[in-house]
Amino acid sequence: MHVLILEDNVHLCRLYTKILVHHQYGVDAVDTCAKALDRLARLTPDIVLVDMELPDGSGAMVIDYMRHEARFKNTKIIAITGDEKYQRAGNFRADMFLLKPVSTTLLYALLERATKNTDHITQKTINDLTGYQSRLSPSL
Repeated sequence: MHVLILEDNVHLCRLYTKILVHHQYGVDAVDTCAKALDRLARLTPDIVLVDMELPDGSGAMVIDYMRHEARFKNTKIIAITGDEKYQRAGNFRADMFLLKPVSTTLLYALLERATKNTDHITQKTINDLTGYQSRLSPSL
């Protein structure tokens, strides 16, 4: 299994890489949309971790590109961001969504889920694991 990481935060990129290598995934990492598009021209990863806010644009641009290319139809996309507006918008076509800070346990669980090619994890499960709803409103 091969994973492409698109993350501009050096520390997070190292953390994701360490987790993936520890679990025997092949890893490529880039820090801009332009580098991601260049890498995707030569590589068809099994999974892509996409930070939604990057120095040269939005991760949504990379996701849109992938969704319009037939060779990525089986590639799972996990969008990662610290901004809840992306999850509320819900229109950027990622298979899974994680809010920062990302639990390493949750990240690995989602990677495992993605590689098993089963029904993808539900948004409710992600909300439960990340505490998303409780951060939106204490009464929910």
